Amino acid sequence: MKALYTFVLCSLFLFSCQEKVSPPNIVFIMSDDHAYQAISAYGHGLNNTPNIDRIAKEGALFNKGFVTNSICAPSRAVMLTGKHSFVNGKVDNIQDFNWDQDNFAKQLQKAGYQTAMVGKIHLRGLPQGFDYSAVLPGQGHYYNPDFIIDGVKKQIEGYVTSITTQLSLDWLKNKRNKAQLLTSQCRWRIWRKYRLCAQKYRSVENNSQRRQNRSVKSMSTRSQLPKH
Repeated sequence: MKALYTFVLCSLFLFSCQEKVSPPNIVFIMSDDHAYQAISAYGHGLNNTPNIDRIAKEGALFNKGFVTNSICAPSRAVMLTGKHSFVNGKVDNIQDFNWDQDNFAKQLQKAGYQTAMVGKIHLRGLPQGFDYSAVLPGQGHYYNPDFIIDGVKKQIEGYVTSITTQLSLDWLKNKRNKAQLLTSQCRWRIWRKYRLCAQKYRSVENNSQRRQNRSVKSMSTRSQLPKH
């Protein structure tokens, strides 16, 4: 009995001497309409994404993923609430979203985190659970977009993806309380075919379109060749 008592005391002493592990800071990055084939870490060779690849290399790379709802706004509602669409009430891009319900950002605030969200959320209403928010109204615009910053609409000159990055970094570097844990959501809107890209990539887009046009013309010419 004495030996057991001594063992328990030693265990408690060792446990109390262990360094407490601090909760992690959290940065959630979401790119809209960015297929996994367009991320070079998956090896499809379509383009190079070195910074995303670094996250994959130093963290984890998911080869299989399953979602409860893949539609634009409902998928965001699912991620925020952890509920199926028929439970959180956002089943399509038309219905309103009830921000009064619980979400993970509110829970993080209760746990001592300061929270921020920047970019496209596609859910009407003022975001709840975030100490700072700078979000696009609806789908947003590519050039000189409006942002709703803590409830106040403001037009910002520039390209939407660059502005989202700048606002995110500004909050991380200058506006947050650095003595407090943080969680930040950066939601980028990616330009797609037939949509507008940043000015600095316009020549790349034009060259790609010309190559595609030449390829289509070549295929059309080959289809008209006489058959032997």
